[in-house]
Amino acid sequence: MNTYGVHPRTTMGSITPASPPPSKPGSKRTSENDSMSLHLLVEQAIYDSADYEVLSFEEVESLKKEQATLTIKIDTMKQKLSMESKVRDAALSLSRLSSKRGRKNPTSPVAQEGEKKTDDEYAASCKKCDELASELQKLEARGMVIQRCLLQHSVGILVSAHKAGKTSSTSGAFGFAEDPQAFDDRSFYRTADKLDGFGDLRASVSSASGKKMMQDSLIAAKLEEVNEQISALLRESGNDEVPEADGRSLDDQLSFLENNIQFLRQFPPTAQRDPGDSSAAAQELERIDGVLSAVWDMIASHEEEVKEIKMMQPDNDDYPESDFEDLPAYSASAFSSKVQKMLTKMATLRSERDRLRERSTQQEQNVEEDMKIMQEELKSMESQVAHFSELLDQRETDLNSANALVQSLSEELKQKSEELKAAMNQLETERSHAEAAAAAGAAVAGVAAVAATSDSTAALEKEIAALDQRLSDRERSLSELHNKYADMKQDRDMAREQLSASEAANKAKFANLNAEIIDLQEARKAAEDANGHAIQHAKNAQQQLSAKDVEIQKLDKEVHELSGKLAELSMELVMAKAELDSSYGSKSERAAATAEAKAAAVALERAKRAPNAVNPGLKGQLEDMEKHNIELINEIVMLKNERAEGANNEHHQQRARMLQKELDDMMKEHEILIRQNIDAEKAQGKLEKTVDVMKEKLEAMETALAEEKIRFLGAPPTQNRNGSIGDARSPGFRAVDATSIQVLKTEFKKIMRDMRADQYRILKASEEERRRLENMVRAMRKEQLKRLPGSPPAIPSKP
Repeated sequence: MNTYGVHPRTTMGSITPASPPPSKPGSKRTSENDSMSLHLLVEQAIYDSADYEVLSFEEVESLKKEQATLTIKIDTMKQKLSMESKVRDAALSLSRLSSKRGRKNPTSPVAQEGEKKTDDEYAASCKKCDELASELQKLEARGMVIQRCLLQHSVGILVSAHKAGKTSSTSGAFGFAEDPQAFDDRSFYRTADKLDGFGDLRASVSSASGKKMMQDSLIAAKLEEVNEQISALLRESGNDEVPEADGRSLDDQLSFLENNIQFLRQFPPTAQRDPGDSSAAAQELERIDGVLSAVWDMIASHEEEVKEIKMMQPDNDDYPESDFEDLPAYSASAFSSKVQKMLTKMATLRSERDRLRERSTQQEQNVEEDMKIMQEELKSMESQVAHFSELLDQRETDLNSANALVQSLSEELKQKSEELKAAMNQLETERSHAEAAAAAGAAVAGVAAVAATSDSTAALEKEIAALDQRLSDRERSLSELHNKYADMKQDRDMAREQLSASEAANKAKFANLNAEIIDLQEARKAAEDANGHAIQHAKNAQQQLSAKDVEIQKLDKEVHELSGKLAELSMELVMAKAELDSSYGSKSERAAATAEAKAAAVALERAKRAPNAVNPGLKGQLEDMEKHNIELINEIVMLKNERAEGANNEHHQQRARMLQKELDDMMKEHEILIRQNIDAEKAQGKLEKTVDVMKEKLEAMETALAEEKIRFLGAPPTQNRNGSIGDARSPGFRAVDATSIQVLKTEFKKIMRDMRADQYRILKASEEERRRLENMVRAMRKEQLKRLPGSPPAIPSKP
């Protein structure tokens, strides 16, 4: 058994993988150049680890957290067991001491009671040690189970990675064999891979993630090809400052494509080319458009797969509902907006990742600080326990010395009692001899013997009295030692109670700390959830804002188109009037022609009534005029229709007037903000004037303080307590003068610091308010410029 009172076993202070056993002198390590041996060892390891379970990321994290908690609990339990073993050893020492004292005085009730009490304490201490040892063994067993699970998980991951590497090395780009002859029939006989089946859901998710990676790589390759073609076209068009790509990933290619689009908007290519070049460029543009449409189809298919994964996993937060938008038909503007959204989302995710990293680092630092504080408290508790142990050892040493002294006194008392018995026996013998001499008649000899006997009896009585005095003294010292022992025992009990109270307080403190850690973790999770909701709301608001901007741009475009259409209609109306006047004369001429036509119609009616009296020439003329009249009526109907179309355009004009009114309102708000900025600058001027006034007051106070110092230095000599006039140059006067001046200096410095701090605070607040107002004015100006009709769209900066 070890010092803890338990059998030795494997302990884990910090649960770490077991170190490899040392190699024997006769064993040979496998050489790295021996490929056959290495291959056999790898295959044997893969076969042995076929049943190992691969855990999910959440399970691994939970096991690691439990492992860290178990490490702390095991260390604490070891320290408790060590302290309890020391208490048990002390109880054993007291039990042995009391048993020795009981053997000396077996009939003493005090000794029996003390022995029983020490035995009970020793039994309780042993029981507590056994409980702690069994609990420690359970914790260590659980730690070994967790360690085994993590090691099996690591081995399973390495095996799956090894198999994936072999599969990728022997297969083509799309998972097919490069050579039909390379297919091996022995693949039918391979063992079942236990790592492949984690349920249909995980299989679908893993396959979807693999397809996503493949599609991302294909999209990146397509985008790289498109970007190279666009760069070549831009160079051929005569542009020297063509953007360059920063990388080959999907994000880099999307950013490069956005830069190319913005570059084309800023510097459109010239149209002065040959017909052959224009046709080649048209073919190249058609080919690029086809590639972009293929990329668009890939993006659409990827989003459809993400929707399917979301339908299979409705609780998965990796794919929010806001990402599931119906893609419109392919167009350059739609592709550009989709690329812009992807870039914005990527930037948001990067910022969110950085923020979460900072928060995780801060929480880890807080936990480390709490652990340091707990370790310091534990060290202080260990020092207290060591102090109590030293005090208990010292008391035990004193008790042992007192017991030894009592034993020596008991032996000396026993020796003296034996000597007293021998003296009493001798006295009885002498008395018997004296009586015999008296009976024989030897009077003189008897008198002398009696005198000698009486003298020896007196001496023996004195010696007995001295022995009694010494015996009483020893009994008194023994009672004092018993009292001292009782006090020491009481002190030991008090120390034990204090130790148990400190242990209980530490347990409560550890429980509180664990509860605080759990609360912090829950608060962190709640903050992350709230942050996710806030990000989601921000995304929704950003999408609504972008939709409103797009709608405003559409309205502006419609207003421009309607204005142009209105101008065209007005121009066509003027031209139609001019053509009408040129063709058929003015309004009076057309009225005369109409009257003439009516007269001809009347004459024709009359001629019909009297056909024999009609002139054939006049009849032909009337028929021509009737045809001409019909044409004029048709022309008038067309003009009326055109005028009705012009009336329908009044709705667009009214909408344009409404937009103009909103623009005027925004201009008024802008003027109000400018006035507020002017008022803030005026308030700043007032604050600066106040600061100047305070500075003047401060200078006046400094001047008054200097004058007061001068007046105080030139004051008349003071009077002492006895009525005599004291000299100002005396030591007492100089001390009082120096003290008062020092107090005045301290107060003056404090007042100056406070005034400067207040002035700096006021000035800083006014500067911050001025900056805030300036930023608001700038933002309003930018918003005003964005909403102005006919303004060019803002060009985003290059990432």
